Amino acid sequence: MENQNQTQKSHKKLTLKLVGAVVAMFGFGFALVPLYDIMCDALGINGKTNTASAVQPVGMVADISRTVRVEFMAHINKGMPWSFTPEVTVMEVHPGEVIQTHYVAMNKASSDLVGQAVPSVSPA
Repeated sequence: MENQNQTQKSHKKLTLKLVGAVVAMFGFGFALVPLYDIMCDALGINGKTNTASAVQPVGMVADISRTVRVEFMAHINKGMPWSFTPEVTVMEVHPGEVIQTHYVAMNKASSDLVGQAVPSVSPA
């Protein structure tokens, strides 16, 4: 009887620890998005892609007294039978100037493939 009682206490203790671990994991997962935002703000990076970066600025005047060198890169998975390259690899632009460039993608496989471009970091 005493052994059974001790086993029940042990099981109850283990169950409480497991429930606590589940609650802690859920809380951590729930807190990841705000923690990511805080970290990006603290480090000065914007690791998110958003629609604000794609919207053309209104009323912005280009600063023609300075130029910025912008380099374009393209990386694909090693197993993808594609050719994916920027049309222009380097551009000298003025801050605030809206410029358009293109990438060229070619499927070298014998069947159709679908791909999606994913920017790693976009400006705010």
